[in-house]
Amino acid sequence: MTRIISVKLVDDIAPVAQQKLEAYNNGLRFIVGTDIANPKAVIFRSSVFDADQELTVDLAVRAGAEPKVRGKRLETGGVCVETTPGANSESVVYKIFYAFTGLAARLYEAEFYGRHPTSKNNEKDKGGLVGNEDPSLTLGIIGAGQIGFRVAIEAEKRGIPTIVYESQRLSPLYRALPSRVVKARSIEELLAKADIVTLHVPGHGNKNLINEKRLSQMRKGAGIINCARPDVVDNLALYKAIEAGHIGGAHIDWIDERLPQDHPKLKQLPHVSANTREAQIRSAEQAADQIIEFYRYGNVLGGYNWPENLLDPSGVEPVRIAILHINQEGMLKRFETEIDRVGMSIGPTQNAIGHDRRLGYYIADLQKPADHELVSAIRGAIEAIPGVLDMKVFDLTV
Repeated sequence: MTRIISVKLVDDIAPVAQQKLEAYNNGLRFIVGTDIANPKAVIFRSSVFDADQELTVDLAVRAGAEPKVRGKRLETGGVCVETTPGANSESVVYKIFYAFTGLAARLYEAEFYGRHPTSKNNEKDKGGLVGNEDPSLTLGIIGAGQIGFRVAIEAEKRGIPTIVYESQRLSPLYRALPSRVVKARSIEELLAKADIVTLHVPGHGNKNLINEKRLSQMRKGAGIINCARPDVVDNLALYKAIEAGHIGGAHIDWIDERLPQDHPKLKQLPHVSANTREAQIRSAEQAADQIIEFYRYGNVLGGYNWPENLLDPSGVEPVRIAILHINQEGMLKRFETEIDRVGMSIGPTQNAIGHDRRLGYYIADLQKPADHELVSAIRGAIEAIPGVLDMKVFDLTV
């Protein structure tokens, strides 16, 4: 039996998302458009997604990185919000090295004096703007996620010495960094060794990560690049440090109206680091893929409020269950006991824990066909367990 899933496109989503969803016909049929009433899923980009206003939505995918979301249903697991990790990373990487060279070679200062020449003697003016070639400076990267990792790889290709700090030292990307990349054990260690620092951390939990104290710990004349989120750097403290001559320059991918808009050592852009046609196409296509994975297999990629969990079907087990639950001791044992009690055998399983360790997401493939009565029995048994927030059943034989 084919399930019909309605998907609403919010903002200007690249057409490839609609094309991919409408072409899919393996157990699911997607109805996609910008004027869908009571949708099951939403793809959005720059808008704010309000979970408490979109009560029929159980999956919202932001075609890009950190989403703008609100609503109590986010906390209770009533809606899964995903991002499209890595889809816009390459576009951001290009902008990071544009900024790196702009600061290293003092091109931003040269642009300023080109607009505001101090004399008619250009040769004399440029004598005070001697910069550096990129490989002569050390790049410090705070955050080795999808973008920070790619920045480190590109820096190595360009022969730029690199030092990286990542709070999650066991993350696969951090562990996969090239051996020549120096791994700092603290932000302070990185700041003391880097000539230009670029930030690639989420906004949540990192407000004023670079504050007045940490700016003072940077090398005299060092530069800073913030294409992450506006609040991760205290911009007023940054401007003060630039004016005092301690910080040599900054590139921020946000317009801060508190700061001068035309300054020789401060470049401000209106958040355009990921704003390329290629990134928008990749993000839209990946959003469509993630919607298919969620409704076909219960897989969650780029989970924002749900744990990320992907389990590929083996092709043997006919039924899958996916359970969002409070992360507490004994939950998995309870699931297995109830599944066994209704006469089902468990095949491959996988449980994932969210970043804040509050929620878990358990996927299990069952080794016996389940008719409607058996599915009802499984659902009733699992949903009766305290701490279960959501449960879905998938027919893998379609």
